[in-house]
Amino acid sequence: MVWSGGGWSAGGNLGKALPGTSIGVTASEGPGTGHGIRVYMQHDNKDIVQKCWSVGQGWWSMDNVVESNAPSHCAIIATQFGSGGEVHLRIYWTGHNADFWHWCYDSTPPVHPKRAMNGKTIQGTDLAAICWPGTEVRMYYQAGNTPFGITEWQWGKGNHSVGEGTGQDPLPPA
Repeated sequence: MVWSGGGWSAGGNLGKALPGTSIGVTASEGPGTGHGIRVYMQHDNKDIVQKCWSVGQGWWSMDNVVESNAPSHCAIIATQFGSGGEVHLRIYWTGHNADFWHWCYDSTPPVHPKRAMNGKTIQGTDLAAICWPGTEVRMYYQAGNTPFGITEWQWGKGNHSVGEGTGQDPLPPA
């Protein structure tokens, strides 16, 4: 369902998905481009795909493959930052062998390919991420070496971090 401003109406069908798939979603607004939505999900063939929506275009760029043959029911998250019309998408997912991966899209060069993140996760971990102006990203997961805590990974160019790496040792369980 989609809120049209005057009420709910039927929205687009995003196609077949792996039953129980994780769904990562982020939204942006650029000058002259209006609102945009990016949805990341796992197809029944295990590919992680990107679905795009924008004002005036509706759903487009369907089924762009971010990762082929990802583990079934892997955790998938999406976040974005940017200003002045720039868009920087960050997609994270859990991979095979307790690793996790990162895919970057930047609207201004360079566009970064996917790469493995440093560190390991525990099987079945969830992922969470947040970004804010000043080019700051934080991602949270359960690390393989400390399964009873939450680890913070950071990347940034602003006042709160320099470079990338573990920003906070595992937070103890409540």
